[in-house]
Amino acid sequence: MSNSVRGKRWLVRWHEASMQPVPGFPSLTGRLLALRGLRQHEEGRRYLFTDGTPADPWALPGMDRAVERLLRAIRVGERIAVYGDYDTDGITATAILSEGLRDLGADVLTHLPNRFTDGYGLTAAGLEAVRARGATLVVSVDCGVSAVDEIAHARAAGMGVVVLDHHVPRAAMPLADAIVDPKLEDGAPPELAHLASCGLAYTVLRALYDARGRSLDEGRYVELVALGTVADMVPLTGENRRLVRRGLAALRRSGRPGVHALLESAGLAGAGLSADGIAFRLAPRLNAAGRLDHAALALELLTTADESRARALAEHLNGLNARRQQMTDEAVRVALELARQDGAGSPLVMVGHPQISRGIVGLVASKLVEELYRPSIVYEVGVEHCTGSVRSIPELSAVDCLAQGAELMDRWGGHRQAGGFTVRTDRLPALKARLGAWATEQLAGADLRPTLFADIETPLAGLQSPDLQHFPSFEPCGEANPLPTFISRGVAVMHARPVGSDGQHLRLRLRDGQRVWEAVGFGLGGTAPAPGTRIDIIYTVAQDQRRDALELRLADFALTDQ
Repeated sequence: MSNSVRGKRWLVRWHEASMQPVPGFPSLTGRLLALRGLRQHEEGRRYLFTDGTPADPWALPGMDRAVERLLRAIRVGERIAVYGDYDTDGITATAILSEGLRDLGADVLTHLPNRFTDGYGLTAAGLEAVRARGATLVVSVDCGVSAVDEIAHARAAGMGVVVLDHHVPRAAMPLADAIVDPKLEDGAPPELAHLASCGLAYTVLRALYDARGRSLDEGRYVELVALGTVADMVPLTGENRRLVRRGLAALRRSGRPGVHALLESAGLAGAGLSADGIAFRLAPRLNAAGRLDHAALALELLTTADESRARALAEHLNGLNARRQQMTDEAVRVALELARQDGAGSPLVMVGHPQISRGIVGLVASKLVEELYRPSIVYEVGVEHCTGSVRSIPELSAVDCLAQGAELMDRWGGHRQAGGFTVRTDRLPALKARLGAWATEQLAGADLRPTLFADIETPLAGLQSPDLQHFPSFEPCGEANPLPTFISRGVAVMHARPVGSDGQHLRLRLRDGQRVWEAVGFGLGGTAPAPGTRIDIIYTVAQDQRRDALELRLADFALTDQ
C-alpha cells in the first residue's frame, strides 16, 4: 500500500488457499483463532471463554534448588535481599517476591538500582550495599543471569545468590546457589518459555507455597503480574496470557491503595481496563520513576497501605511522566534527524547525542523502529561512557546483535526484542562498525519497508454481530497475540475532521452499504479525506467508552484506487 497516508505497506496474514478456520465459530472468528495457532473447536472455546489451566511451576528447570534454598533461609532466619530492576517488570517482580516471602515469615529487604548512578543489574557496589544492611542471601529478579563476576564477588563475601531472570544467558553461567530462567538451554515447557520476571517471581511463589502446604492468594499478586508482563512486551501467549487475563480482572477490584491511585491518575478509575490501558497509561507512569527519578517510588506506590501517601506518589509519577513525554518527543526529533544524516539505507540505525538521556533511550529506539522499520540503537553520549538501548524487528534478534560486540562493551544483555549496554566512548566507533556490518549481513535481501499487518481482508459490511460479540474475548492482546486487525476497501467517507488539543487526531464517520461506523485515527489529524471520498482502511474494532458503542480504530488509510 505505497500510497497510504503513513507511507507503510500492508500485509495480510490469512491466506484462504492454505489455511483452515477453526470449526464451530462465525467466519471471521474461526479464521482469527486459526491465525493464533488453534485448530480444534475445544481449543478455541478455551482460548476465548476460560482462563486456562495454571502451568506447573515445578516444570521450570532449577525450581527445586531455588525453593530449597529460599525455604532454608526462611527456616534459619537469614535476611534476604530481593534485588530488582528499575523498569515495571523489575519493580513488580520485586514487590511480588518481597511480599510473598514476608508472608511466609522471611526477613526481607528490597534493593532497586538507580539508573543514573548504579546502572543495570547486579553490581559489586549494590551487593555491598545490601550486605551492609545485613543480607546473607540475595535473590536477583529481572537480572543476574549474566552477572558472572558480580555473583562471584557476592559468594566471596559470604553471601548466597538465587537468580530469577528471563533474559538470554551467555555461554559462561554464574556460580549461583540456584538459577531459574525460562531461557536456559535445558528448557522451560512452551507455556512457561516467555515469562516476564514478574511472572517468574509469581511462579516461584506458587512453588514455595506448594512446598509449605499453603495456598497462595492469587488475586493479590496477579494484578502486579499483569502490569509487569504487559509493560515488558513479552509474548501474551501460554501462561502469560492466562496471568494477564486474571490480572486485569484483579486490577479492577484491587485492594492496593497504590493501584487505585494509579488508575485514578491515569483516568482509568471505573473504566474498562485492557492490556492497552496498561501499556499506554499505567506502565509509562510506573516506568517514569526509574527513568527520571528512582524506581523505589514506584515500588512504594504499589506496596504502601497508606492511601494519602499513595495519592501523593501517584501525583508525583504523573508529573514525571508528563516531563518524560516532552523529553521523548524532543529526543525522537533529534534521533530521526541523526538517522537521516547517517543514511536512510542503512539496515541498522545507531545514533546518540548528549541531549538524549539514558532514561529514555529505549523509548526513542522504539519510536525509531516504529517509524523506520529498522533495528535501532539509541545511546546517551557521555564523556567517558555511553549507555544505550536496542529495539529490534522480527527479522533480527537484539541480544544476538549486541553479542557481536561483547568484548567491546563493559556491560550488555537483553532478549530477542530488546537489550541494553554500556560502552566506553572511545570504543563506540568500533562497536558501531561491528554491529552495523553484522546487521547488514543478517538482513541482506530482507524487505525493510515499514509494515502494518492485518489478520484478514474483509468488506466493512462483513463485520456482523456474531463475530463482533467474540472480538472482546481475544483480549488480552499484545506481543505475539495482536488485536484482531482487518483491511476493508472502498469505504465511503461521510464525515472527517481533526480532533484533539492541537488537531493531531482524526474523527470520521464511514459507510459501507447500509452500515455506518464511527472511527478514530490517532495521529492522523492532518490527513482528513473529503466527504464522499472512498478509502481503504486498516483497523481494529474497539469499545468507545464515552458512547458505550463500538468504533473503528484506524492504523492507516489510503485513497481507493479508481
